[in-house]
Amino acid sequence: MSKKIMIIGFDDKAKAIAALIQNRPQLNMEVVDFWEYNPVNKGSYTINEISFDLPNELILMKIDIVIFATDRNCSDIFGYDIIPPSIKRYEIKDFYKKVLKEEYNEKKKITHVSRYASPYVGGIESVIDQINSGLPEERFDKEVICCSNTDKSSIDNGVKFTRCKFLFEFAANTISPSFLLQLSRVKTDILHYHMPFIFAVICHFIARPKYKKLYISYHGDIIGYDRYMKYFMGMYKYFFKKADVIHVLSPRAIELDNKLQMNRDKCRIVPFGVELENLCSEEEVLNCKKNYGDKKIIFCIGRFVHLKGFIYAIEAMKYVEGAILLLAGDGKLKEEYETYIRENNLQEKVKLLGFVTDKRQKELFYRICDIFILPSIRTEAFGIVQLEAMKQGKPVINTNLGTGANYVSVGNETGLSVEPKNPIELARAINELLNDEKLRLRLGQNARKRVEELFDIKKVQELYNEMYN
Repeated sequence: MSKKIMIIGFDDKAKAIAALIQNRPQLNMEVVDFWEYNPVNKGSYTINEISFDLPNELILMKIDIVIFATDRNCSDIFGYDIIPPSIKRYEIKDFYKKVLKEEYNEKKKITHVSRYASPYVGGIESVIDQINSGLPEERFDKEVICCSNTDKSSIDNGVKFTRCKFLFEFAANTISPSFLLQLSRVKTDILHYHMPFIFAVICHFIARPKYKKLYISYHGDIIGYDRYMKYFMGMYKYFFKKADVIHVLSPRAIELDNKLQMNRDKCRIVPFGVELENLCSEEEVLNCKKNYGDKKIIFCIGRFVHLKGFIYAIEAMKYVEGAILLLAGDGKLKEEYETYIRENNLQEKVKLLGFVTDKRQKELFYRICDIFILPSIRTEAFGIVQLEAMKQGKPVINTNLGTGANYVSVGNETGLSVEPKNPIELARAINELLNDEKLRLRLGQNARKRVEELFDIKKVQELYNEMYN
């Protein structure tokens, strides 16, 4: 007669061990029931609208073995052990080792905490997506807690997204009581915050989430809100001190920030990565390029906000001939850009493309351009968009901010660097590359080589796996 097994738990771990037992008839075991602790009706689990009491069920069903496929046992739940001594019990790890004769590889749970997340488009959101896509599902459970008033919570590509409604935005923070509540319910292996997000830091110390390791991805400093943020700087620095691992995208970040220098031994450098393969055919590229005639093409992409400095790229086109600036994006400054273009008669030199989210369409613009520009005027922690252009062998003109953006594309090696807020110097750099094809090609070839060496997605994903292990 086969031994009857009850599994305490009703999640993926319980189902997995039940499937293993079912597929090994030589064990002479049968899973006859699942039971799960119900905190609402303590000591019972309701299935098919019938409430079972665990002790009575064990006796009535003549259970031989109980397997705990949870992180709680009966003593934790009830305050005493209700399982009769005649019934053998196993923790899930012991059952794997002693009965199944194999190691139990429990999944590690990663919980990301960010202001926004996919489908919102931005650098931080792209990093979160890249981390999650690179961690194998058989070894990691992945979830993201963020804020959104437009998208509902969901499970996308194996990642659980908990999206919290927020009341308002203040000083680059989303203020959300439900976010605080969700954080108080967290129980995870690695709690991974994406900074800057001061409200999340405040919530962390109030909610006291449960975790084994604290990770922080540092995407840049808080800009423009010093008069508000100065009251929280002590707590912010203490938060970084408590971290087990601080993830930065480039070595420049450590050099520029006192918080990181104080915790240098915790810092792990893992850059953003790109896939080296293309999506579009040469025919598609040629057809796209025909839309702009014989003009040389300069490309920019990003949110239409002051920090990106696009107004200086538009102004620079007054001093450039035989070329067109394609500017992809949207935002609160769109009308200002349109007005400037119209008042300065730049309609034939500057085209606003709108928000380009389709990967294939975006790739086409990177491939047809001759030069890519990143004209940011203040902190640009990395400048992911540069990688997409460099991958296509395009030289980059960025601004000399001394940040991670200049680590990605190096002046006079993979492109040129100019001073921020200087349209005259920017125009001079554009004309230099347009008029010197050999220089343009050499810098573009160097750009492609740098991406292959440092930013290949396969190499980056290996680094992320090492960081979490």
